[in-house]
This record gives sequence, structure tokens and C-alpha cells, in this order.
Amino acid sequence: MEKYNGNIYLNTIKSRTYDTSDIVNNITVYKTPEGSANYILAGNGTFTPTTVAALADAKATLIDATGVTGTGITFTSANPNCIFLANDGVLANTENVMVGTTIANLNITDGYPLSIPIGATATAATYTRPMTNKYGTICLPYAVSSDENVKYYTIKSLDGDELTLQEEATLAAGTPAIVEKLTGSSITAAGSGALAQAGAPTGDLKLIGTYDARTILASDYASKNIYAISNNQFVQATNSINLPAFRAYFVNTVASPASLRLGFAEEDDATAINALSNEGTATVASIYSQGGAQLPSLQKGVNVAKFLLFVLLPAIPSNP
Repeated sequence: MEKYNGNIYLNTIKSRTYDTSDIVNNITVYKTPEGSANYILAGNGTFTPTTVAALADAKATLIDATGVTGTGITFTSANPNCIFLANDGVLANTENVMVGTTIANLNITDGYPLSIPIGATATAATYTRPMTNKYGTICLPYAVSSDENVKYYTIKSLDGDELTLQEEATLAAGTPAIVEKLTGSSITAAGSGALAQAGAPTGDLKLIGTYDARTILASDYASKNIYAISNNQFVQATNSINLPAFRAYFVNTVASPASLRLGFAEEDDATAINALSNEGTATVASIYSQGGAQLPSLQKGVNVAKFLLFVLLPAIPSNP
């Protein structure tokens, strides 16, 4: 024991908690208040071998740290989505710490697994992922809302090879969906509230979501067809699907085309008109409201569009 600048320093402390003694370093003993016989120990120590192994496991999704005492302790997991159960004020971590049933700041990193404790809620939650294509699938444990940067769709119907989507203003927690990126090269989904497990609607047409990477085998779905989204359309899997975390796959018993085009419900008029005008056979000449007023561009709600149709006719032979 050494004394320096009024503080007493313990160079090393032998811990007899385990079968073999562990050395705990850099422990400072503060005497407080001045003149009393009470001391406060602060510094860095070694974790138990079990804790060290759990923190090094990139597949560990939940670590119970409620038995840890002290303050200012930081846990760093190889899985950035790992949730730490802890008593209030113990861990210095600013993300993914659950005290009681509340996670103050849930930050989800794409590409790593996540487990949701039963009854958990998030005061604030965020998920960000790079996205090259316009459309993809998504499944998140908290409710999210469509905005000017991203829209969420559920499946309404399947007709032939066209999968009709229904836009959702608010997507319930745990609901698998199709996500549309409207701007930029990534999507960010923020939300809060009660957290839910990844779900799957019932019926012949359903999206099934997952919070961890999975290999989906076609053989597991006898008499059904499974699809994963690729290049803005759903492609049927003849063998298996390697599905990343926070995605969804489509299962149906209605039809089995090799690929499914994405269409939109009739009430989403602006999207439907855009899809038609991009076919290359028609051009939107002018747009009107239901009252007959001409509009400068497509508006949310009902639009009346006037099209110019171009038809290529065969050449008329000349008279001999």
C-alpha cells in the first residue's frame, strides 16, 4: 500500500472469489469524508471468466449483469446488439441497457442478432442500414412510421405474378414488411414503445420476419412457395434462402411463378400512376384534381391523369 497526494493506493489485490486468485489492478482507495474511517474503492478490475467469455461471443444477445455492483462499469460485447440487464446506475453503457423492463436507448446494428426480453419497452430506438435497391424487406421490434424518406408496406393480395402492397402509415412492432427507400443510400427507422417478437401474419399470403440471420430451406415448406426479395422483386427459392437479420421472406400457397412483381393498392394512386407512366407506352400529359383543377404534379390522394398514348403502326405499302 502506498500513499500519494493524500490518497492511498493498493498496488494489487488478491481475489479469492474463484479457484485461482485473480489480480485486480489500478485500485485507488479514497478516504472520505476527511478524518473519517470510511473508504471508497474505485478503479479497474478483472471480470469473471464466464463474463469474459460471454462478452467475446458475437452470438450472445442477452447478458444478466444484475449481480454486478458498483458504478461506472462498462461492458463491451462482440455483439453490438447485446442487451445488458442491470441495476440502475451500475453500468456506464449509454446503449442497450435494460433496467427493470425499460431500455432507455435501444440502438440496433444491422448484421448482428437481437433478442427481445419479454415485457421490454424502449424509451428510444434506432435502426440504420445501407440499402442499394429501392425496395427491401424489414422486421423491427418497435413500431415505425412512414415518412418522406422511407415507406412501409404489408401484403394485400397476389394476382398471377403481381404482389399488391398496402402502404402502412404506422407499422406495428414486430410486423414483417416491405420497405421502400425514397432518398439517399441508407434507411433509418426510429421509434419507441413496447417491443415485440418477430411475427408472421396468418393466411395463404404472409411475410415471416427474423431478428437474426437464418437459412430458410424450401424443404421446410411442403406444398408452399417461399420467396426472398432481390433487385426490387420477390424471387422464388428452389433450395434455400440465406436471410440476414431484420429481414423477412414471403410464403404463399396461391401460385408459384419464378418471380413476383411489386404492385400497389388502388388507393395509392400516385405510385400507381408513376408505375404506369414508366412502362414506356404512355406519357402523363396533365394531372387534375377530382374537382377538375389542373395540378403541377402528382398529389397525395386521388389524381385524374390524362395520358398521351404512342402506338407504333406498321408501314403502309405504296400502290404499285
